[in-house]
Amino acid sequence: PEFGDAGATSVARALEDGGAPDLRVLNLQNSGVGDAGATAIGSMLRNGGAPRLRTLNVSDNAPMTEAGADALIQGAADGAFALTSFRWNVAGARGPSRPRRLQIKAEVLTTRNKTSASRLRVEERAESLLARCRRTRGTGTAVRDGAAGAAAGAADAVGGASGGGAGIGIETAPEGSAASTHDADNGGDADAAAPGAAVTAAQTRHSTGGGVDITIMQAAKLEELQRGTTERANFRSLQLTSQFVTRHLAPLLRVDTATKILRLDDNADIGDSGVAAIVTAMREGGLSNLVELNLNNTGVGNDGAAAIAEALRRGGARKLEKLHLNRNPAITAIGAEALLRGAEDGASALTTFKCDFGKSDARPGRFAYLRSRQRELIMRNTAGSSPARADESVAAEDAGTPTDPRAVVEAEAAAAGLVVRTWTPNTRKGRKTVNKRKRGLLGLLNNSEVVDLARCGLQTKHVCQFLELFLRANEGTKHLSLSNNRGVDNIGALSVSRALCDGGGRAISKLGLANIGMSDAGAGAIANALRVGALPKLEDLDCSGNANMTVAGAEALLQGAEDGAFALRHFTCDFDGR
Repeated sequence: PEFGDAGATSVARALEDGGAPDLRVLNLQNSGVGDAGATAIGSMLRNGGAPRLRTLNVSDNAPMTEAGADALIQGAADGAFALTSFRWNVAGARGPSRPRRLQIKAEVLTTRNKTSASRLRVEERAESLLARCRRTRGTGTAVRDGAAGAAAGAADAVGGASGGGAGIGIETAPEGSAASTHDADNGGDADAAAPGAAVTAAQTRHSTGGGVDITIMQAAKLEELQRGTTERANFRSLQLTSQFVTRHLAPLLRVDTATKILRLDDNADIGDSGVAAIVTAMREGGLSNLVELNLNNTGVGNDGAAAIAEALRRGGARKLEKLHLNRNPAITAIGAEALLRGAEDGASALTTFKCDFGKSDARPGRFAYLRSRQRELIMRNTAGSSPARADESVAAEDAGTPTDPRAVVEAEAAAAGLVVRTWTPNTRKGRKTVNKRKRGLLGLLNNSEVVDLARCGLQTKHVCQFLELFLRANEGTKHLSLSNNRGVDNIGALSVSRALCDGGGRAISKLGLANIGMSDAGAGAIANALRVGALPKLEDLDCSGNANMTVAGAEALLQGAEDGAFALRHFTCDFDGR
């Protein structure tokens, strides 16, 4: 706080005289700077001092008023073209504040500089790449502007190839043309560029001897992959083709051991041949540490799916945990079955597997069957790994994964002639509710004697995707409560019945199904489990509070209990709202 205006003025004078030209961060937070010091810093910035300054922090300076902040912001707007992070506030009657007028000016300043900085960085990378091409690609190099550059570049490329050099023609569109900017400064991360954006302030392309165009962004990504300095290779929405993947990307992947995340999504021209090249690289020892592979919307069909399945079966991606194949309509039920077989045989680490499973041609029951196998595969791998992995999987489901958990039981309910009541659950989730649901599901997985899932926001998707599979393998739980979760409804009741009939929960002596939103259809499913003796040790059954259950549902439960629940001592049931 003793630094004050005198110190700020001295620093501003030194920077304005050319001192510290590479200064990137200037932090004067809580330094006692007032209007005089702020004006001096603003004047320094206006006159070109600290030309590379990116971060300026003058917040929490009590002597600074609105006039000083205005002078500082105006000076930065006039001369600080590299400033992308600016923290400030002024003293007010109620403490530090940021007047709206000045806040807008500061935001306009930083937004302008971020856009300019992103363009400058991309242009610098383009120039660096062009210089490297001149040094290493032989004699056939041409740089032209506009349409003439395209023809000249192609001619030079042909000339270089015939002369024994590698030959590369580089086309640069004129400034102000239709080529738009690929904004690499989306939050400061060049990999986070907006999907579908065009390349850069100069739509620079490299035309190799094989006739395959490479944009500057594609070339930069290839260079980054070749250096092996990053674990994340992001080629999303870069207009990749099968030829590009086969000739340029696959050879690098064959020797790559650093990449853990490979994103190729939203490149619809990759197709089966491009995926086959990637799979071949994996089988030859490349991508040995790959954890996530994203092939959403890449034009993959049944042939590509079969190639991926064969790689999984042979252990070509032993560490693969996440595989994304959504939005590939050419994958039919045949390709989906091949993928599932390959994953079941060799992908023991796979805990996230997303695929549309040939919705267009699969029979209604077929799609449900494929979804069921998918869930069983994921839960088998999740249960076979650490409890922390299972906890992460449940947490991901709480975040809302784009799956269709009702498909299997809806198809079976329709086949059985059951009327499924539609229920829209309350989607509000409190932290305590989510934590209770996670603890309960993991308790069921670990065969805890008492599993309390009452009033925890349990919904159909949780029952179908987690509880059913955990309950099917459960042998130790004695008390299980699902009460006061109206989102369970008939579909969830049918899912519980399936798990019980498959041999799960044989030790349950107390089962709570009160107020879970089921009607006669759900009651009939539970009655069937009782009838076949699926709960031989059941002593207490609570089905109260299900207002939509009629006398028919109550009679079905009673008949089922009479036929197979010989240990039952306490049975509570409401019907017709009574």
